[in-house]
Amino acid sequence: MKIYVHSPREWMELYKLGLRVFGCFVGYTEKEYLEERWDDGDYSHLIEIPNLLDEFDVHDEITDHWIHDELVNEGGWQQYLKVDDRARSSDFFLFNDGTEDKEEEQRNALESIRKVVKRVDQYFREYELKYKESPARTRRKEKRRLEDYHRRIKPVLLDFIFENCLHQSSKDDKISILRDAKGRASEYLLEKGFSNITTDEDKESVALPSVTKNQINFIDKQTRDKWYMTKNRFYDSTIGNPPYQKGKNSDYYVEHIKNAAEITKIGGRVVLVTPNKWILPHSNASKTLFRYYQVQKLWVDVNEHFKGIGTQIGMFSANVSAVPHEGLVEVELADKSIIQWDPRELVIPPKMPTSEGIDLFKEYRILKDEGKTLNFTRWSKKTIPSHENYVFVWRQWKSFQGVPYFDAEVGHKNQYPNKIRDGSYILTDNPDAMCEYLRTTVYAQKLYNLFDGMNIYPFMWDYIPDA
Repeated sequence: MKIYVHSPREWMELYKLGLRVFGCFVGYTEKEYLEERWDDGDYSHLIEIPNLLDEFDVHDEITDHWIHDELVNEGGWQQYLKVDDRARSSDFFLFNDGTEDKEEEQRNALESIRKVVKRVDQYFREYELKYKESPARTRRKEKRRLEDYHRRIKPVLLDFIFENCLHQSSKDDKISILRDAKGRASEYLLEKGFSNITTDEDKESVALPSVTKNQINFIDKQTRDKWYMTKNRFYDSTIGNPPYQKGKNSDYYVEHIKNAAEITKIGGRVVLVTPNKWILPHSNASKTLFRYYQVQKLWVDVNEHFKGIGTQIGMFSANVSAVPHEGLVEVELADKSIIQWDPRELVIPPKMPTSEGIDLFKEYRILKDEGKTLNFTRWSKKTIPSHENYVFVWRQWKSFQGVPYFDAEVGHKNQYPNKIRDGSYILTDNPDAMCEYLRTTVYAQKLYNLFDGMNIYPFMWDYIPDA
């Protein structure tokens, strides 16, 4: 199988005149079939049949989609279809890295393609040696085997991490890499000249070329837990994109935030990509992060590097500290504006982490402060209400025709006898009217739009006004 890179003559002429960015087709269409695809209309919006710029021998089961998925995650590349309505082929890509010299920029583009093709080809061959079949065959059968490839930190984000957090680090620094970043991050740091890299995974599970593996220190599965338990602060820096969830534990990544602090030297830098729940003061993520670190900066939204993931992903850069965090934190919001934030205060709504969202939430708080709030009590075995007409409110949001509301019921009517009680309640002599109010109040809609789309967190009860 071959992967070809070719570009039309007139496009290249316009590129050299500064009237186009560099553009090329990347795919497995053989040269003799280009004219056939031309007649079918695939490339008919161009005048000339493309001229071949490069070609690569690759694993027989690599399709161009694998190459395309990697290419758009490289710095400088865009798919033509995504940026111009005139584009017709999904195989055509644009490259612009800001280099003024056109010949140098073209060399950079072709070198970038070579690296991507080589990386995918190496992954296929080593994967096949390990599992006795290619990733293309197991892609739908078992996603877990592909985690090391698909969930690695993207090159553009690695550049961002390096430029903002690691550019002043010594090349001799001891750096640890937490799962799922181990493969690509290891390659990236080696290319940047770092020589003392350790990852919390056994050698056989990392799909990297043998020559690369030989430059990395590995922690096998049998000793990984002991590695954390020793709390040996051995590393100068730790980076990673840890697993976010394990089973029903949606806070699994919080364990990795703590683990990173225990293996990194006091004062050492830790940069992790995780869900951004640390902007909620009540959350486990916030309590852990600000207990073990002096936080330098938070990026509340890096989802552009994780297409298709529903979770709100952020990133933090922090120094391990023997005492809890003190002072304000610099925060880059989703709209790229910068604020100074007191992590003890709830001011940044997770679903709208922008300047507009912060201002909107302030308005709601003012409205709440102008009236009384309901006296909610958290349901527990110790606080079962004695008042017959209590109103129970479920912990999770409900919605009707897309409109969220508080699902409330009069306690003694027991509308849901088979459900385990989990939420809060209020004592009232007018329970039916209270239920109707809670099910229709616009505050439910406002809070839903600003905060998490699943649970009603305990702190939210403070923002529900009295009926």
